[in-house]
Amino acid sequence: MKRKSYIFSLASALLMGTMALSLTACTSEDNIENNTHQPAQGEVRTYTVSIPASFGDDAQTRAVTFDNSGATPAITATFSTTEKVYVYNRTKDKILSGYLQPTNLRNDDTKCDLEGVLTGTLEVGDEIWLLYNPTSAITGTEQDIIRYTWHSQDGTAASVLDGATSTVTLDGYTAGKLTTTAIATFTNLQSIFRFKFNDGTKDITVRKLGITSQNDAIYYYQEYRPLVLAPIQHGKRGLVFNLPTPTNDFIYAGIRMDKVGSDVLTFDIIDSEDNHYTGTKTAPAAGFDNGKYYYNTSPIIVTADPYHPPMLSRNDGGTIPSPNENNAYIVFGNGSNPIDLTVNGDSYGYTLFMRNDATIRLQGNGTARYDNNDVNSFISSNNNLTIILDGDYEIICKGSTLGSQCIGSNNLYLTGNGKLTVTTTSSFTDRCGLYGSKNYYSGNNNVSNLAPDANTTITRSAQVDNADGSHTWTYTVTTVTP
Repeated sequence: MKRKSYIFSLASALLMGTMALSLTACTSEDNIENNTHQPAQGEVRTYTVSIPASFGDDAQTRAVTFDNSGATPAITATFSTTEKVYVYNRTKDKILSGYLQPTNLRNDDTKCDLEGVLTGTLEVGDEIWLLYNPTSAITGTEQDIIRYTWHSQDGTAASVLDGATSTVTLDGYTAGKLTTTAIATFTNLQSIFRFKFNDGTKDITVRKLGITSQNDAIYYYQEYRPLVLAPIQHGKRGLVFNLPTPTNDFIYAGIRMDKVGSDVLTFDIIDSEDNHYTGTKTAPAAGFDNGKYYYNTSPIIVTADPYHPPMLSRNDGGTIPSPNENNAYIVFGNGSNPIDLTVNGDSYGYTLFMRNDATIRLQGNGTARYDNNDVNSFISSNNNLTIILDGDYEIICKGSTLGSQCIGSNNLYLTGNGKLTVTTTSSFTDRCGLYGSKNYYSGNNNVSNLAPDANTTITRSAQVDNADGSHTWTYTVTTVTP
């Protein structure tokens, strides 16, 4: 499955579809060079392997619509010679070193041979797992790692990763060849979605797109590690796309789903002018299946939404307060204990004020915007504040020059791993969007002052002067566990 080698044949101008890439491998033979006897049990050898593979007729999959109407797109998946297939011996709980790659491409690249050199142990009766096109792989070490990830997509078809797996059993050994007569049929690890949005009068030019599932059916961080036992293979959380160029055209997404029955997707959109929109779409009655192509026959209708509360959770046993009449969350510690708060997802028109020393985790690739004319901070405190980044977070505060930062506190520290991008209209540009009254302020804005210890390294980008009078800085934070 070429990244991204789908050929979309669409009968209507606006579709958003389902794809089941059925990767079919024919009878395989493991050719053992210079060996004519079955390997001894547990013996490590080098195998030259060739597995014929093809996309069968069902690779041009009937698409599944959200609204069950309109024309159906046809999809053809093709092989690429750069893709890799790793082989894991389930029987012996070992992954073989090396990999296979498509060769001898034919039939418009829908058929090929998977060939390569593998080192390890194989015997008749072993069940092997074929791991097709992972994002990254480390083999031949004490800790083999195969990883599929979909979190780095940018909305373009080219950025959608195709991953698949198949299991077959070695059932013969003839003339120096381990063979299997069963066809290896690959099961895809993700669905493909195609989105377009409209506010009822015009198509939305999308800069950033967040997608969440009512049933938490989108796997956490869109990462799958098949060699790691559950439950740490995956968790659940939404998915965020930062488009390299804002577009009102189709947006593509590969999403690994957990089928849990009927579901509703919620879309949080930021357009090219930083306006916020929300919308929803109901899944097919049976829910989502991995390996499908989901589409709509018309754009998903979204509405402008200037107010969108953040998702908050306490990690210290305290309670989450309701926002006051000014959409401010006033957060107190649990007794005399410091506040431990997690902010997940986007926030528009809301602020957070900490009444005690606090640690706030900015989780995921969220965006917070607060444009009140009197206040220019998303997070503020008269106490000490530590921000832990878990992903890339953006804060936009363009309401007033009265304030001077997106986050302000007493001592202010950044840690974790990720990027924090801040935008303000403040005339106090030497604060660079952040303010710690004791350690990071005008005349004392060395970015290293924001590091809580030597394990954390922080860099700050050059100031970007935007066309609307605002200024943007990006802080890149890296923390190494000692």
